[in-house]
Amino acid sequence: MKYNQDYLKIKEELRRDNELFEDPAFSIYDEILSKNVSGQNIQWLRPHELCDRPLFIKDGLSRFDLDQGRLGNCWFIAAAATLACKRSLFTRCVPEDQNFHNDYWGIFRFKFWQYGNWVEIVIDDRLPTSGGRLIFCRNRDEPNELWSALFEKAYAKLYGGYGRLDGGRFCNALVDFTGGISESMYIGDKNKLPGDLFDILYKCHQMNSFMGCSIDGNYEREELINNGLYKGHAYSVTAIELINTYNYGRLKMIRVMNPWGKAEWKGSWSDGSPLWNEVPAEERRRLEVRNSEDGEFWMAYEDWIKNFERLEIVHLEPDAFSENMLSNSTKKNWRTLTYNGEWVKGKSAGGCGNSPYRELFEMNPQYPVRISQSHGCSMIVSLMQKIDDFHIENSVSFFVHKVRAGYEDQIGPDNKYDHGFLKRFCDSPTFINSREVSLRVQIDTPGTYVVIPSTFDPFKEGKFLLRMFAESEGDDYYGKGAGLKDENEEIHTPQNNWFRGFPAGNQIMSIS
Repeated sequence: MKYNQDYLKIKEELRRDNELFEDPAFSIYDEILSKNVSGQNIQWLRPHELCDRPLFIKDGLSRFDLDQGRLGNCWFIAAAATLACKRSLFTRCVPEDQNFHNDYWGIFRFKFWQYGNWVEIVIDDRLPTSGGRLIFCRNRDEPNELWSALFEKAYAKLYGGYGRLDGGRFCNALVDFTGGISESMYIGDKNKLPGDLFDILYKCHQMNSFMGCSIDGNYEREELINNGLYKGHAYSVTAIELINTYNYGRLKMIRVMNPWGKAEWKGSWSDGSPLWNEVPAEERRRLEVRNSEDGEFWMAYEDWIKNFERLEIVHLEPDAFSENMLSNSTKKNWRTLTYNGEWVKGKSAGGCGNSPYRELFEMNPQYPVRISQSHGCSMIVSLMQKIDDFHIENSVSFFVHKVRAGYEDQIGPDNKYDHGFLKRFCDSPTFINSREVSLRVQIDTPGTYVVIPSTFDPFKEGKFLLRMFAESEGDDYYGKGAGLKDENEEIHTPQNNWFRGFPAGNQIMSIS
């Protein structure tokens, strides 16, 4: 029901009957609210009942607009503020041709990405209030701007209620907003960090990837520490720069934003720090350095890596890039492969290969990919379970193997390699009951590699989306958008294509 409401048809019926929309699929009862406010004196009001002149968007977009309210969804607020930084991505989720005046019937629509498809969510504009004020997401400075409150309501409907948004992950929201692929890193163990981590982050920023970070803690109640940061709280990364200084050379710097719009870092390079006198005025203007209580602040990379423990990155698919995002020749984007698959008991649900079911591992699906780039590439593999609401049953992961030399063409009639032809290539992500697990794989030699998605236990059924993003230095081809193709269709790729997938069983493949 949440996907199957026809916005245009409903709007025509509202015109005919001269009525405002009341959504039968998301009724205004306490059970859709958060436990933090359930049972209180909540009034559901339409925008015209909240203010004299409601506006959908007032005076353009800003990442500083959003205020969290009484819902534990800082992860959603941080993701929505990040989305607002990219107008072309924002308008795909939030159609801007909506208002409270012309042809207004109390109905609004938003779009979210769900497992390879964009779905439209229709809502009415009745919003939960207390004392005449919105209790959840709102504009911090302009109470009559209401896109963010309606966007939050649509996202709550997508997942079955506001209460489902109490606690979540920054990267999950941005995947839903962009269709990107997420990558999570634990950076708390400073002895195991890749030596080129800043270079990875800088390159991700140049490729328009979105990033967020956090410090481990109680995610139901944030804890302030003496340096101004909060444990158990989601921050967004809004810039990564190399800055010029008078006496310190070029410094690695990261700009971070607290979605609360307050409570900032108090250490070196914080707002108002005398260290900024070491930076030429022109450089400060380029970096948009300002001394204001807006929740955004700069940190030296060394301080950032010392304090934060979790990093989440969402990489965009090629079809998400607008022309102006591609205009900078230093920015690269990804080649992508996409497969829809499933684990079926007795057929393809083999489990992880632990005793006593080791022989069942060969039942799992296989997804070969051929890398022909001589100087190697970085590839991110993502396995996403297709779930309803936030309910996750299976612990999942995947294995990456390389086909032994001389056996690349020995694929069987079932589109699978004999396991004797395969050699384990790298460590796998930990099996976890998460919606998405991902891994960055560095491939330095050409060859055929095989990704094998698996549940931890055998016989567990479920559907999944497997995606592979690969990029290479020196690759300047920009994909024109990924289109779904049946396995029997001819796949047209550019002549310089070095990243090829093979049809696997009855899977659907998308390549660009």
